[in-house]
Amino acid sequence: MTIFDFRKLYNNNGDTMKILKVIPFLLALIVGFLLSKFIFNMYDASAKVETTFIKSKSVYFLQLGVYSTETNMKESTKNFPYYIYRHENNLYYVYVAITGNREVLSILKGYYKNLGYNLYEKEYRIENKEFLKILNEYDSLLLKLDDTNSYDTIIGNVLKKYKEVVITDKN
Repeated sequence: MTIFDFRKLYNNNGDTMKILKVIPFLLALIVGFLLSKFIFNMYDASAKVETTFIKSKSVYFLQLGVYSTETNMKESTKNFPYYIYRHENNLYYVYVAITGNREVLSILKGYYKNLGYNLYEKEYRIENKEFLKILNEYDSLLLKLDDTNSYDTIIGNVLKKYKEVVITDKN
């Protein structure tokens, strides 16, 4: 006779075998519970979490036009105290205003339309937090203004900051 008699595990009803099938299932549940408890205890909820994706914001550029030569571009922008341009694929894309606010965008489009310019709206995403903060301040200022005499100064300041903070940051 052996130490453990396997014949006792089997009876006519099969009840013992049903119990033996449940034991590995219960054991797996207990081990899974203990492992998950261990992993959740390792998580530090007070730790500073850094975002994986860079937060960017849609910014609207008002484009004066696209020019094939620098001479044509300079000729067309004589009446603008300040503008920025992008040279790409042998073309010069000229922008005369930037805003991050849809309401300010419509105000600026109306302002330039009254001056006789038909501008194109271009939407780009900007990630530079410093510029976005400055742009938000200027947008707030433009919303509060009733007098259009200050628009050129504010628009010029925004474009200068864009050139200073974003364009020089890329180079």
